[in-house]
Amino acid sequence: MREMAVAAGADPGLTEDAVRSWFTSGLVRDPAADTRLVVNGDTIVASAMLTPPAGDGARVDSFGGVLPGWRGRGFGRELLGWSFRRAGQLRDELSPGANWSLDADAYATEATAFALFERFGMQPVRYWYEMAADLSAPVSPRPRPGLPVVPFSADSTAALYAAHNEAMADHFDFELTSLADWSEQDLYGPGFRPDLSRLALDGDQVAGYVLAGEETPGRIRMNEIGTRRAWRRQGLAGSLLAEVMIASAADGQQRATLGVDSDSPTGAVSIYSRAGFEVVSAWTSYRRPLD
Repeated sequence: MREMAVAAGADPGLTEDAVRSWFTSGLVRDPAADTRLVVNGDTIVASAMLTPPAGDGARVDSFGGVLPGWRGRGFGRELLGWSFRRAGQLRDELSPGANWSLDADAYATEATAFALFERFGMQPVRYWYEMAADLSAPVSPRPRPGLPVVPFSADSTAALYAAHNEAMADHFDFELTSLADWSEQDLYGPGFRPDLSRLALDGDQVAGYVLAGEETPGRIRMNEIGTRRAWRRQGLAGSLLAEVMIASAADGQQRATLGVDSDSPTGAVSIYSRAGFEVVSAWTSYRRPLD
């Protein structure tokens, strides 16, 4: 996965622990049934993996790819065809008759992947940015509403879950998951740094949050950033982000990264740009209904 990202001109931050968590957290429901690998000796040259919809959602995500030196041999076509067949089986097993779709992503530089998706009748539905900031440059604190700000602690999990569901409800394709699944996959994932994460509190509610996780050494990722609707347009996200960046720099982190919807309804790209983040790569989501 890292080799494919480098070949696409992206900035790879994926770790072995993160890949392992796809299977231990249940993100990939049944590895035996929901993954396919093409191998040459001890080398994986192509892969496809499926994640079923969250909760009552309707989107099956297919991810993987083919190593650059092995493209043009039909592996991508074979694996995407398998992905559609297996996604249909999953739908029949879990939610017969539901209107599910299959999604797949590719970096903006991977024109051959786009051509493959379109060959299967898939259409682009969303565009995304990977953004990064250099933490060696000084980060200035930013003014924020008069709310107490604290690091994450386990006793705030339920309040944070409620805030996250509200903050993400109007974002593209958000699918509600259970508290247990969300905690396992999004909160307590590999590298999670509660000490560098920040929550803004409004009484017993979380008004806004930035959750940070360490990727590779010296590199911190803003895993989740959200603000409840009542607290938007007041500079809360930008101020929390600055606090996490300052704490991360003091911790020895050198680079901060995040992913963002290029058409975010909250103007997230502008918020992150003002905080010092720059676009370093882009990718596109393609989709086709299973029927």
